[in-house]
Formats: sequence, C-alpha cells, structure tokens
Amino acid sequence: MVTTFRHHTKPSRYILYSLAFILSFFLCLPWVSAKEQAKPQPKAWQINGIVATLDDGHEQVKKLAFDNFNEYELKNLKAVFQKPEDIAYKAAKLLKDKSVDNDVRSSAASALGNLGDAAKPYVKDIADFLQDKSVNIEVRSGAAVALGNLGDAAKPYVKDILNFLKDKSVNIEVRFLATEALTNLGENTKPYFQEIINYFKDKSVASDVRYNATIVLRSLGKTTKPYFNEILDLLKDKSVESRVRIGVAEELEYLEEAAKPYFKEIADILKDKSVDSGVRSSAAVALANLGEAGQLYVKDILDILKDKSVDSGVRSRAAEALGNLGKVDQRHVQAIVDILKDKSDDNSVRSRAAEALGNLGKVDQRHVQAIVDILKDKSDDNNVRRGAASALGNLGKVDQRHVQAIVDILKDKSDDSSVRRVAAVALGNLSKVDQRYVQAIVDILKDKSVDNNVRYVAAEALRKIEQLNLNNIVVILDSVYYAGQSEFAQWRFLTYFLGGGTDEVKTLLTWLGFPKTIPTSLTHDQGVKTLKIFAQAWEPSQGLTRLREDLAKQIAVVARKISWQPQDILILEPHYNNLRKAGYNEASSLQEVIVNLKGWQWFFNARITIISHAAFWLALIFAYPKFPQIQAIFFWNPWVRRILGVGYVGFLLTWFPPFRRKLFEPFKPSLLADAGLDNFQDKAYFPASMVKVPGIGEIFPITVALPSIKGQIILEGDSGLGKSMFLRHLLQNSRRIVVYLPAQKCHKGVIEAIQDKLHGQAQDADFLKNLIYSGAIDICIDGLNEVTAETRAKICQFVESYTNSLK
Repeated sequence: MVTTFRHHTKPSRYILYSLAFILSFFLCLPWVSAKEQAKPQPKAWQINGIVATLDDGHEQVKKLAFDNFNEYELKNLKAVFQKPEDIAYKAAKLLKDKSVDNDVRSSAASALGNLGDAAKPYVKDIADFLQDKSVNIEVRSGAAVALGNLGDAAKPYVKDILNFLKDKSVNIEVRFLATEALTNLGENTKPYFQEIINYFKDKSVASDVRYNATIVLRSLGKTTKPYFNEILDLLKDKSVESRVRIGVAEELEYLEEAAKPYFKEIADILKDKSVDSGVRSSAAVALANLGEAGQLYVKDILDILKDKSVDSGVRSRAAEALGNLGKVDQRHVQAIVDILKDKSDDNSVRSRAAEALGNLGKVDQRHVQAIVDILKDKSDDNNVRRGAASALGNLGKVDQRHVQAIVDILKDKSDDSSVRRVAAVALGNLSKVDQRYVQAIVDILKDKSVDNNVRYVAAEALRKIEQLNLNNIVVILDSVYYAGQSEFAQWRFLTYFLGGGTDEVKTLLTWLGFPKTIPTSLTHDQGVKTLKIFAQAWEPSQGLTRLREDLAKQIAVVARKISWQPQDILILEPHYNNLRKAGYNEASSLQEVIVNLKGWQWFFNARITIISHAAFWLALIFAYPKFPQIQAIFFWNPWVRRILGVGYVGFLLTWFPPFRRKLFEPFKPSLLADAGLDNFQDKAYFPASMVKVPGIGEIFPITVALPSIKGQIILEGDSGLGKSMFLRHLLQNSRRIVVYLPAQKCHKGVIEAIQDKLHGQAQDADFLKNLIYSGAIDICIDGLNEVTAETRAKICQFVESYTNSLK
C-alpha cells in the first residue's frame, strides 16, 4: 500500500520547479476550469421541440437534434417525455443506416449514450460499431462516446474503447473522444488503469494524444491511490514530454484525498517571491480551482491581480480564479470592481475582472451598476464591454433596469456587433426575462439589416427563456430564407425547438422553409387542418417578404390537392381575400376552386331544399288521413298545392299510385257507402254465373271473364241475374280505390256525385278530374237502365271523356 508524502519544512526544489512549470502551462489554457457546469434539466417543450426535429427530411437538422440532446441532463427524461424509448429507436435506426451522413450517425450514437435506460437495448449494436474497423471513424467515435455515457451497461466494452484510443491509425481528435468515454465510465476503467498509466509513458504515442488521455485520472478519484507513485513519477520524469506531465498535473485537483499533499507545496510557490511572478499566478489559479482550500489564499491571488507589473495574461487568469471561488469578501469584490473601472488598466484584465464579478453570483447592486455603466459606455474598449455583458448574464437575477440596458445594447445597430452578440447571450442567461424583452429580441430577428450573427445569437438566447407562440415562430422561420448553406439547418432546428414541436409548427415546416419534400397527397381533414394553420400564420407573416411569398404559394398548392366540400368555402374564402389584397397571383387558384365549389354548393343547397320540401309534404301525406285540416288546406286547395307544392307535388299525387291511394284513403268508406258492403256476404256469392263476351261469342263464368276492373266495361242483363251482386263482389275484393255510384245519384254529373262523397273537402274539380283521368280510382255505376235519358246522357258524356270506369 502506498503511503502519502510527508510535508517538508522547505519544499523539494525539484518538485517546486516541476510544479511551477506545470502550473505555468496550466495558466495558458483559458478553457480549463475546475467549475464544470452541470447540464440543465430540460423542460417538456424543449424536449418536444427536439423530438419533432427528428422527423425532418434534412439530415443536418436531425444532427442538430441529436447534438442538442447532449446539452441536457436526461436521467429523468420520463418526467418530461413519456416514451424515451421512441427517441432511442429513432437514434438507433439512423445510426444503422449507412446511407445517412457519417457525422449525423455519429451524433445519433452520442445521443443514444445520453438516453440512459432507453438506450440499453442498443448497447451491443453500439459496441459492434466501435469494434468494426470498416465503419467510418466518426461513427465509431460517436459509438465510443455513447458507451462512455451508458455507465455499467458499457462495462464489458471498456477494453474496446481503450483499444480505440490506442489505435494510431485514428486521428487525434477522434481518439480524444475515446478518452472522454473512458473518463465517463469512472471506476469501470479501474481494471485497465495500469494499462492507461503505461500508455501515458509510451513515447511512441503523440504527446497531444497522451495529454488528452490524462483526463481519465479525474474519474477515478480515490481509486488512484495504489498508482499514485507512478503518477508522481510521471510528473517528475523530465524525459516525459512536458505536455503529458502538464496533463497529469491538471488532473491533480480531481484526485481528492490523493492530491492533498500538493496543497501546501502549491501555496509555497505562491508565497515565494523568488519564483517567477507568472508561476506564482499559476499557483493562484490552481489553488482557486481546488475549492475551499483556495479560500485561504484569496489575498495572494488578489495581489497578483492588482499588480500591473505582472503579465496581463497572468492577471487575467488571476481574475478568473477569483471568480471561480464563488464566495469572496466584499473588500475583495471592491478591488475587482476598481480594476474594472480603471480605463488605464489592460483591457483584457478588465474584461476578465468583469466576468469574475459575474461568476461570484451575489454582488452588491452598486457593483452591478458599475458593470452596467461599463456596458453602456461606447467609448470603452469592446472587449471590456463584452465582459461586462457576460457578467450581467451570469449574475442570473438582476434589476429590470439593468435588463433594459442589455436590451438597449442589443437593439442599437450603431453598436459593435460583437458586444451585441454577447448582450444577446447574457439576456438568455438571465433567470427571468419580462415578456416585452422577448418581443424586443423577436423584433431584432425581423430586421434583416441586423448582423446575421447577432440575429442568430439572439435566437439562441430565446431557447433559454421561453417557448414561442406561432406569431413569433414565423419570425424564426423567415430567417431560413436568408440563411446560407451552413446556417440553413440551424434556423430550421430553432423553429422546431422554440415552437416546442407543436402540430402547428410541424405543419408549417412540412410546407415552408425549404422542406426536403412536400406531401404528394392529403386527406380532406389534413387539408383543412393545414389551411387553418396557414390562416393563423398569415397575419404574423406581414413584413416577412420571403416567408409570405412561400406561404402564398403553398396555400395554392394545398388548395389544388384536396377534394373540397361546399362547406369548406368558409375556409378557402379568407385565403382568397388575403392573397387578392396582397396582390399574389395564387389568388386565381383559390378563386377557381371556390367558383367550382359554389356551383356544387348551389346543387347541394338545391338538393337539401328539395329533400326538405319533399320530406315536409311526405310527412303531410302520412298525417293526411287523420287531419281534415291538412286535407282541406294543403291537398285539395289548388293554390296551396300549386304554390307550396312547386308543381311536382300535384304531379306525384296524380301519377304516383301510393300517393293517390293515400289521397283517397280517408274517403274510402263514403266512396263505397252506397254499395252496402256491410250487409254483403262474399261467401254467399254464386261465382258460377255465366256471361257471354261480345265479339268472341264464347260463354265464361263471370269471375273468369271479369276477374278485376279493367278499362271500360258494360255489364248487361235482365233484372235479377246478379249484376249488382257481382259488383259488390268486385268491390269487396279490390285492392284499389273504388267509388260505387248508383246511377240515379249522377243526375248532376259523375264528378259532382263523387265530390258529394268526399265530405266537401275535395272542392277542386279540376284536380279530381286529373286524378280520375290518371286512373287514381275505379268508378262503378250501377242501375244505368233505371235513370232518365238526361242522366244517362251525362254518364255517357263522362265515359267518353274518362277511362277506367265500369257501368
């Protein structure tokens, strides 16, 4: 077991200068920071926006979606998205598709690694990509990163990642990703730690690669104790390239208890005035990054910052170090503010001083005002003003007056574009931004005369503030039409993302903003939905020239693709009016569709009217037998029947047998009253009476010769031979409407005799004549030989004029 080093009264000169050299190099690495910011928890709308992007036709847009999954902490993804496995499935499908660009597949692999349990079914597939040397290097590196993020599930593949790192045929940047993967696997790499140490020593490996590989140390913490002697030997060994040794030194702060022996030695370097000031400042930065231990040395770090004779780069890093400490005495804060306000000081130092104030978190309002004053002062150096803007954003919560100052800078076209870009970022970093400021950003996005980079950074800032409604989303979408090839995918992605991936946003991007393809066909419901969303987007698109032109075009395209229904005119006409007023030629396409529909609308309206009218009269016909008022008012009143019946009702009543029967049904008893059928016994009737048919000369039974009433028939014979009984037999068995008239009741005429039997309701003699002429009723007249010659003449005249009667 390795014991910890003892502290000496005086630090070992060898160790002292080795560390001095290492820390000097550490000072020169502005991207190195002990404060690794935790990934933010995503909101539901943010995840929905990213997921919607995965269905876009452009591969580079999908790549941005996968890259953005890596920006969030997704361990609790189910809290904001119900089916993370759907995302994992899409990512895995894209990863396996060799027709997709390799950089997109690599991003898909990386995203899988961040999806946690949802990606576990695909661990073997990811590992296969890593192991397969025939697979593109970018895809394999993405697979390595994914495995590194999958934790214990990737434990069986640690050796494969290590082999990938050691593969000299792979470029340095890609191998660095393998290093990150090993780092993320933590203690799962412990069985291979000796192999990793040996890799650091292998001089045949490029020093840059080995330097990058040293970050593996940070994941192991206390578990490095058994190997600490070897780590220390690496640090001391001058034959090992300084780049590698520096990498080892940089990771000491992550080694927890194992690195404690170095705290005192680093502090001694800081205090030793015989040591180069640059090395001393390096020690200050290192101490600050070691957390609470650095609090004891704040004054020493501050002394370096205040000393103008010290190299400006060193002082800048000293300022950064103070910002990383988080909590600093207010006297020290004032010293930082004084440096910020001192225009005679180096501008890079002042800029870092501003950023340091922002990183301290809680700062007195008067100090915040000092930062704001620097930001607003156009005469000051832009680098310093950028630092001031960044500081305000990092403070999180600031007074609304100060927010307004940032917005004013962002809106000021005369100001430096780089300052405005940082102002936009700062606005996005603030914890709560008033809605009016969101609108100010949107207004900047509308203005295409504003620097493209400023506009894009402003849009990026919105993603940290809130989901945009459709009115503002069209502004983001409009930027697609002005973007270059490299920016095109970014603006499409931002449209999905900032809109929260709603159906409205997805529909707009299906048709607008240069989609890969547009739908070849649409259902009626899809067409209605699309035009309704287009209608919502029309008014907000005013002033967005290119977007509105495309919107007008796609409105016409959708209008031509659907088989519209007459009721859809209400949807189409507003679009026609909008296009016509705006002067777009596409209005003619809408007009053509509407005119066609109006023709059909007239037809359908007429059909509905006719059906309604017919249903009304049909209902009256069924109610007719029970209600005398209906009989008198609607059917036997010539004016009502002709006007309200529009002609066809009278025609149908006259010529359609079921309606004719209904018309006479209430009067059936009275029509047969004179026949005395109540006293007639059909079974007592003798059917074998014989008759002679004129013209043929043969004799038949009467029921054979006259089975029913048909045409004009005259039955002649002496009294008492059963003529009247036969008529009763026919009336009893007839299924048609029959009127029985004794001849003596026809003295006024046959029509008049029939009218007398209709209870006075059938006052329309002409209508009755038409009904008789059409064969609506059979007429039987009995006792023709028993009436006067005048009556017989009237009956004969009737017979000559009408058919289907029996005398």
